[in-house]
Amino acid sequence: MGKQKQQVISRFFAPEPKSPPSTTTRPNPPSPKIAATVTFSPSKRRLTSNITPPRKLPKLLEPSPPSRHQRFLQKLLEPSSPQQPSSSSKPPNYTPLEQQVLDLKAKYPDVLLMVEVGYKYRFFGQDAEHAARVLGIYAHMDHNFLTASVPTFRLNVHVRRLVSAGYKVGVVKQTETAAIKAHGSNRVGPFDRGLSALYTKATLEAAPDLGGGEDGCGGESNYLLCVVDKSVLGEKGISGFDVRVGVVAVEISTGDVVYGEFSDNFLRSALEALVLSFSPAELLLGDPLSKQTVKLLLDFAGPASNVRVERVSRDCFTDGGALAEVMTLYENMCVNSPSDSMQNNDMTENRSQQLVIKEVMNMSDLAVQALALTIRHLKEFGFERILCSGASLRPFSSNTEITLSANTLQQLE
Repeated sequence: MGKQKQQVISRFFAPEPKSPPSTTTRPNPPSPKIAATVTFSPSKRRLTSNITPPRKLPKLLEPSPPSRHQRFLQKLLEPSSPQQPSSSSKPPNYTPLEQQVLDLKAKYPDVLLMVEVGYKYRFFGQDAEHAARVLGIYAHMDHNFLTASVPTFRLNVHVRRLVSAGYKVGVVKQTETAAIKAHGSNRVGPFDRGLSALYTKATLEAAPDLGGGEDGCGGESNYLLCVVDKSVLGEKGISGFDVRVGVVAVEISTGDVVYGEFSDNFLRSALEALVLSFSPAELLLGDPLSKQTVKLLLDFAGPASNVRVERVSRDCFTDGGALAEVMTLYENMCVNSPSDSMQNNDMTENRSQQLVIKEVMNMSDLAVQALALTIRHLKEFGFERILCSGASLRPFSSNTEITLSANTLQQLE
C-alpha cells in the first residue's frame, strides 16, 4: 500500500513528457495577385530618396501666469501714456484776475506782460518763467498759474533787462483807482486794467517814462531795420544778381531814417555789409523773403546777440497799397497838426510836408514797402510821427556814408 502511494506521488511530481515534433508542415500562404506594376524613373527615385519625413515639433510648455511681483514691475516700468481729458472733467476755476490776464494774453500773444497788482508788477504763466530766468527772481505756483513779481518803483530797471534779453515787453496798468472803484459800479470785481505801453530794444530809448537805466542794459545801436526782397532771376539786363533788396533803418531815439534798394547776389554780401554797418537792435522781416535772405538775417540774430526778430506779411501792399499806406500817414499828420496863428510856422510845416512827400515819391517800390511796414509796426508803440521829419529821411547811398564789405567790417571789429 505504501509503495503504491509512493508511485502515485512520484508520478505526480514527474516532468511531463515532451510531445514528438509533428512531421506535418503547414502549407505556404498563396502569393498576392499583382494587379499593376509601378516603375520609377531615376530622377523620381532620387527625389523620393531625398525627401525626409517631417520632424515632430516638441510640445511647447504653456507659460505660467506672471506672479504678483512681476505684474507690479511691469506696471511700474511701462511708459506712462498721456491721459486723455475726460468729457466729464470740469474746467479750471480761474480767479477774476487770472481771467483778466488770460484775456490780455489772448489779445497780445507775443508780448511779455507785466501786470500791475497793488504795489507790484506780476508775471503769469510762461512770462513768469522767462522773467525769473532773466531777472533772477523767484517764481512759484499761485492758484492756476506760475507767478513772479517785482516792485513798482523798479519798473524801468526790469523792463530794460527784459528788453535787452530780446523780449517785447508790455506794461499793463490799472485804469481806475481804489476811490473810483469804491464809488463806481465795479465794486466787487477786479480793477480795470489795460495795456499802457509797449517796449522793444529799438523803441526803448525813445520812451519818455523809462529814463535812468542801468549800465550795460541798453544797446549801442537802437536801429530798427526792415528788410524786403524780390527775385529778379530771368529778367533782362540783370546778370550776376538774383534778388533786389529794399531796406529801411529807423533810429527811434534820434529820428534818423535811412532807406535804400540794391541788387544782391546769392551770397547776400551787400545785405550782410549793410546789416553789420547798422548793427540793428530789432529786425522786421517782410514776408515773403527768399531762403538765403532769411538765413543770413536769422544767423545775425542768433541767441548770443539778443536781437529781436519779428515777421510780418506784406501781401496787403500789392497794387500800390504800400504808397497809399505811407501817404495816408502824412495826410493824417497834416490834418491833426495843431493850428498856429503865426503864418511863419504854417509855412514851415507846409514846406516840411512837401519835402517828405517829394522824398517818398522818389523812393523805389521795395523801399516804399519797407517804409509802410515800418510805419505799421511803429503805430503799436505810438512812434509813427518820428517818420514825418523830412530832414531825417535820406538814402543809404549818400555822400555821408562809406560802404565797406562785410569781411572788412568784421576784421575792424
